[in-house]
Amino acid sequence: FLQASLGDLQREVRRSLFATIPVIAVVVLLTILLMLKVLRVITQPITSLAETAANITENGDYGQRAEKFANDEIGLLTDEFNLMLETIENQNRELADQHNRLAIAERLESLGLLAGGVAHDLNNILGPLVALPELILMDLDTDHVARDHIMTIGNASRRAAVVIQDLLSLARCGSCKLEAVDLNEIIRECIATPAVQQRLDNLGAGSCQLHLDET
Repeated sequence: FLQASLGDLQREVRRSLFATIPVIAVVVLLTILLMLKVLRVITQPITSLAETAANITENGDYGQRAEKFANDEIGLLTDEFNLMLETIENQNRELADQHNRLAIAERLESLGLLAGGVAHDLNNILGPLVALPELILMDLDTDHVARDHIMTIGNASRRAAVVIQDLLSLARCGSCKLEAVDLNEIIRECIATPAVQQRLDNLGAGSCQLHLDET
C-alpha cells in the first residue's frame, strides 16, 4: 500500500511539473517582452538625443530638434535640450545680423572716405570756377553780351560747391542742415544756361512758354 501511494505521488508531481512548465515559460516570455518594452521606452529617447546631437555636430544646423516621446524625466531632459538648441540658434542669428551690420558700416565708411577724397579733389578744381566769374564780371560792362553767361557759370559753380560740401559732410559723418529752396529760381537758372537757350532757339520763338507759380 505504501509503494502504491509513493507511485501515485510521483505521478502527481510529474503531472504538476508538466502543467507548470508552460505557465513558467509564458511568464518568462512576458517578462522578457516587458523588459524589452521598458528598455525601448528608456533607450529610444536617449538614442534620439544622441542622434540629434551627432547631426548638429556634423552639419552645424541648430534648427534641428530632438523628438519628445513622453512627459517624464527623459521628456523634461528633451525639452531642456531643445531649449538649449533654440537659444544657440537665436544667438547665432543675432551674431550673423551684427556681422552683416558691421560689414555694411565698414562699406559705408569706405564709401565716405572715397567720397571725401573725390570731394577734396573736386573742391580744388572748382575753386577757380567759383572765384573767376566774379573777377570777370568786375571787368565787364553792365551791358556786355557775355555777362549773363558768366553769371550762369558762377551760379552753377556755387551750386556745385554746395554739392561738394555735402559730400565732405558725408565723409566726416557731419550733420546735415535742411534748407528751403526756390524751385522757380532753380528753373530760371537752368533755362538761362546756353545749352537750354540754344535748344529753345532751335524750337523757334513762341513755341515754348514758361509759367511759374510765384505763390
